[in-house]
Amino acid sequence: MNQTSNFGLSQWEKDDRIQMEDFNADNAKIEAALTTLSGTVAVGVLEGYDGTTDLTVDLGRQPAMVMVGNRAGWTNIITNDGGTSFFGHSVALPGYPGYHTGLTIDTLQTKSLEVTETGFQLYAGWVSRLAPFYYLALFEA
Repeated sequence: MNQTSNFGLSQWEKDDRIQMEDFNADNAKIEAALTTLSGTVAVGVLEGYDGTTDLTVDLGRQPAMVMVGNRAGWTNIITNDGGTSFFGHSVALPGYPGYHTGLTIDTLQTKSLEVTETGFQLYAGWVSRLAPFYYLALFEA
């Protein structure tokens, strides 16, 4: 029997005898990998958020990065020098919030998303017709 190169999972050949122990070993590896991953990523839909009010999302601990987007699929880059974004999406790191730009309702550099100690804060001013909004939060391993 062969094994996959990255995770050592069983890869049977036509003539191999399949053993219960092989399945159990593979499932244990998959379980361990998913358990590790489950603590480093959080995803969700911001149900009912229409951009007209502030929204606090409690994830139970501080994420290393948060991205909020909508069905338009725009992306954003934040650097240590600050950040820019289009309405409808933003990325923020602890200490480096995401911002609206001149394409938003107001033309000022208005903070739109900020990482908090227990999750993130999304600020009012996003355009409601672009809902629903989704989030992806990454945590330190």
